[in-house]
Amino acid sequence: MDSFAADGRWQGVHRLGGHGEEARLTDSLPVKLAVADERIALVSLGHDPAAPEALVTESPALVAALVELFEQRWRAAVPVPVDRSATAGAGGGLSLIHISEPTRRQARSRMPSSA
Repeated sequence: MDSFAADGRWQGVHRLGGHGEEARLTDSLPVKLAVADERIALVSLGHDPAAPEALVTESPALVAALVELFEQRWRAAVPVPVDRSATAGAGGGLSLIHISEPTRRQARSRMPSSA
């Protein structure tokens, strides 16, 4: 929950939820990941904020694998609680997973679509 320690972060997550963003919490994420239209992916290669590295790929096989990684982590994560105190005892190791717009795909996929 360290990433939510700054003033206003929780309020921001809940405000975006009011606009249709879906968010969940998980205790671990192996990489930072962004996928667009299930055709292109941006994935972090390191965890050092002083030296950020990322890979951009359009490889269908790699993008499909990253989408599956996202789907697995999404299913295992828990919805962001309405009340911040509900996560007070959860410790500092939670990370946010989110979809930046309501999904328009069938229920099989949680990845956002630009369609």
